[in-house]
Amino acid sequence: FSPPLTREDGTDTGTLIAQIFQTLDTPPEKREKALDEDLEKFPYVNGALYDEVLRFPNFDSRMRRTLLECLAFDWSRVSPAIFGSMFQSVMDPAQRRNLGAHYTSERNILKVVRGLFLDDLYREYEAAKSDLRKLNRFHERIARLRFFDPACGCGNFLIISYRELRRLEIAILKQMRKLRGQYVETLQTDISLLSLIDVDAFYGIELEEFPVRIAEVALWLTDHQMNMELSAEFGQTYTRLPLKKSAHIVHGNALRMDWEALVPKPAAAEKEATLFILGNPPFVGKYNRNEEQTADMLVLGADLTGLGVLDYVCGWYMKATEYLRGTKIQAAFVSTNSITQGEQAGILWPWLLNQGMRINFAHRTFKWSNEARGNAHVYCVIIGFAVFDAPIKRLYDYETPTGEPMEILARNINPYLVDAADIVISNRSRPICSVP
Repeated sequence: FSPPLTREDGTDTGTLIAQIFQTLDTPPEKREKALDEDLEKFPYVNGALYDEVLRFPNFDSRMRRTLLECLAFDWSRVSPAIFGSMFQSVMDPAQRRNLGAHYTSERNILKVVRGLFLDDLYREYEAAKSDLRKLNRFHERIARLRFFDPACGCGNFLIISYRELRRLEIAILKQMRKLRGQYVETLQTDISLLSLIDVDAFYGIELEEFPVRIAEVALWLTDHQMNMELSAEFGQTYTRLPLKKSAHIVHGNALRMDWEALVPKPAAAEKEATLFILGNPPFVGKYNRNEEQTADMLVLGADLTGLGVLDYVCGWYMKATEYLRGTKIQAAFVSTNSITQGEQAGILWPWLLNQGMRINFAHRTFKWSNEARGNAHVYCVIIGFAVFDAPIKRLYDYETPTGEPMEILARNINPYLVDAADIVISNRSRPICSVP
C-alpha cells in the first residue's frame, strides 16, 4: 500500500483492496494474464473467504496511514480468541443481556479444556512417549477426536481446544523424531504429511449469524499459527493453502436442533471418548428469559415440574444429557452457580440423574472475569459430566472466588459439587414431621 502502489492521499486504496480480495478468491489458472505482478504473488485462498463483493470505504490520507501502521504490526502472536472480546465490546448491552452472550477468557476456557480432555491426553502422552509404536498409536488416536460447542459464539472454546491439541501433536512429533534418532532425515520429510489434525474435527452451533463467520475465520487463523509453529520446529514452511477443510459451524437455535444431524454420535461399542462437548451456554436467569427462550425450555422438559424456575443454561444440560445416552461422549459447561444451589438444584438434578448423568469433574464457585468491556457480574461453576462414572473424579476448590483452583480427588461429586452421595433437597410445602 506504499507508493507507488497507492497514492498518499488514499483515494485509490479502497480500489486496491478490492483487487487484492478478488485475486485471493481466484485460482492461478483463472487469473487474468495481464494481472499486475505484485497482485500475482498473492496465493489462492479458497474457503469462500473472499467471494463476497464488498463496498470499500473511500480512504483519505489519515485512513491510509492508519492502515499502513496496522500492516506494520506483528499479528502472528495475537490469539484469534480476541475476536470474542471484540465482539462482546461492540454488542448492544440490551442485546447482550437478552442473549446471555459473554466472552469467556482464555484462563477460564483452559479450566474446561484441561479438565475435560487435555490433562488426560498429556498423561497418556507421558505413558507412551518412550515407546515409538505406542506413540504412533496415540498420535492416530488424537487425530480421531472431535469437539463440539453447542453455544459457540465466536468459537473461543474451539479455538483454544484446537491450539492445545495441535501443540500436543507437535510435542508428539518432536518425541518421535528423538526416538528415531534421524534428525537429518526427518528434516527432509514433507511436514505436510506429519500433521494429522485439521479444523474439520470441530463443530459448533451459534444463534447469531455474524459470530458464526468469525468462528470459521478464527479457526483458520489458529490453524495457520499452528502450522507456523510446526514449520519453525521442523525447518520448513508449511501452509494449508488453498483451504480445503473447514470447521462445521452452523447458524441456528441449539435447543431446537438435532445435534446428531450435525455431529454423528460415535459407535456405541467405542471404549473411550472420541467426542467432547464443551462451551459456555447463555447467562440468562429465569426472570430475564424471553418468550422464545421459555418455549425452548418447554420443548425440552415439558414433563418437568418447576421448569419455570430454571435458568436458561439448564436447557443445554438437558439437551446434552439426552444426546450422551448410550455413548462415551464427555461434556463440560461453564454455568452460573445458581444451578447448583437452592430451588434450582432440587428441580434440575433429579431429572438429570434419572437420565444417567454423572459429574466427573467440577470447579466450585469462582468469579467471572474477562478482558472485554461489559463483563457479567456473576459467579460461575464448571461441571464436567457424562453418562458413566469416571474412574477418577476431580473437584477444584477456591480459597477465594478470584483465587487459583486446588484439586481434590473425590469418590463422587453430587449436584452441590460436594464429595458426597447424590442427595438432592427438594422444595416442600409441608413440614417433614408433625409440628404444633
